[in-house]
Amino acid sequence: MTTAMPRLSGVRLSSPLFYILRRPASTSPLRLAVPLPATRSLTTTSSSPPGRKPAQWPRHFRSILYAIIFGLFGYHSIDRIVDQFAGPVYQPDTPEDQEAQRQIREQFDKLNIVKELRENPEFVEWEAYGNFSPEEKRKRLTTGGLRGSRALSSQRVFWNERDKTAISVLFLGNGIDGWPGVVHGGALAILLDEGMGRVALRCVPARTGLTANLNIDYRKPVLSGQFCTVTAKYVPEKSNDRKAAIKGEIRDSMGRLCTEASALFVVPRTLTLRKLGDGF
Repeated sequence: MTTAMPRLSGVRLSSPLFYILRRPASTSPLRLAVPLPATRSLTTTSSSPPGRKPAQWPRHFRSILYAIIFGLFGYHSIDRIVDQFAGPVYQPDTPEDQEAQRQIREQFDKLNIVKELRENPEFVEWEAYGNFSPEEKRKRLTTGGLRGSRALSSQRVFWNERDKTAISVLFLGNGIDGWPGVVHGGALAILLDEGMGRVALRCVPARTGLTANLNIDYRKPVLSGQFCTVTAKYVPEKSNDRKAAIKGEIRDSMGRLCTEASALFVVPRTLTLRKLGDGF
């Protein structure tokens, strides 16, 4: 029996930047700023000495100058528009960040998928790295450097022991963007590596291991300012006591498939690793 993937209907903080970028480009002011070539005079009078051509560098210099001026103007205009619609990025643990996280948690509890998973007796829920101390959390990437409303917030794990499947639900802040409003692909890779590794370590007897390889296919952009799900499932036919094959995917708040992945985790023979326990 495979675990059904419910449709996720969360709160999406949409950005009108897409509509701004879709507007047809107007005539470039650089075309109007460049003077037309001078017409040839029919008179025999010449202001330039015989045998010499007028210098051309001032004309090119003006074109370059106009390009720099209008380029800087456009850059700062777009930058202000992005800041206005994407929202501020709060530093972790500040009063503003704490208030933002409180609102995110309220939205989290209202998500349909969260309600469905909590009502399903086959799933057990816990906070990601809930068995780690605050000091230990700060030393880890997703609970340390990427903590807070700006990055990864309200990450909860739902584990199905029978299907060996974990579904993580979390909020993606606008501090992990690559292109404005779009989550960086590296951040998605981190989520997949952790989510799939969480399943792998629960499926090998040693209860520990390392990532041997991770293959990712990016299907659709993942927009920031929304909730997403990271699903990881054990593949028993490709696994044994010392390695675990895992399939993974990321879906956005509308339930659309955005990223697919496959990974192999192995138990090292010569390296002793700490067992992370059941609540990571």
